[in-house]
Amino acid sequence: MKPWIEPQEDIIKIVESMPDRVPETEKTNSRKPEEQKPKSSIIIPNEEFWTIENVSYNGKIQNYALSKKLLPSATQDIHAQNRINNSNNGFYCGDMPLNYAIFKAVYNSSESKEKQEIRQFIKKNMRERYLTTLTRIQYQSSGLDKIIHNYGIPNEQFEKSALIVGSDRELIQDDSSALEALVLTKDVKEVKEVLNWINETPVYIWRLNNKPKQIDERIARFGAGFGGAGLGCNRGPSDTGDSLGYAPLGANKA
Repeated sequence: MKPWIEPQEDIIKIVESMPDRVPETEKTNSRKPEEQKPKSSIIIPNEEFWTIENVSYNGKIQNYALSKKLLPSATQDIHAQNRINNSNNGFYCGDMPLNYAIFKAVYNSSESKEKQEIRQFIKKNMRERYLTTLTRIQYQSSGLDKIIHNYGIPNEQFEKSALIVGSDRELIQDDSSALEALVLTKDVKEVKEVLNWINETPVYIWRLNNKPKQIDERIARFGAGFGGAGLGCNRGPSDTGDSLGYAPLGANKA
């Protein structure tokens, strides 16, 4: 793997030098939070990253930068620590919901050269490396499993509960509750459409197949091959992996 090369300029300086844009969400401040919906995403190219506008993530609408270089391979714990320490020039490893929110925003954007560049970038790296996220699954010996997003990030970590354990298979409607906990949507059809658009294959979920005798922690990744793409929920915390690099731009919108 090629060594990580830091961008030549700090991401904030780059963004500040770009022409002023008023985020679409600022035009809807008078609306109640529950009424706000993301506008169609817009992709703005830059030498070091793509800016993706109007990303809907965990109840907020925000613009994000997606680095054109992967973050270097590390364990999930180290990815989390690098995020806390701002070790990658403003870019960090996101949890599974943020990754999916970015994928969905790009998928829903208007057709453009940049849209296809991002698709190919994600597809290539999902196939070659499997992409680590800051989502951790704690498989329980009984009852619902615990899903921890933004693992290890103070004030940003949050949890969901659902039955994740089950057979490895192509996504079906019975997986809707697991999807809601993993990527914050239970729309199986939508998830399949988005990931199929990226990899042009069926979409699967890989996980523990049986309840463990005691709590078993695993990390969540996005992976793909020529035969399928999907949500990998079965790798150990000591495993290392590359990650897509994201950086939030502007203020969050409820």
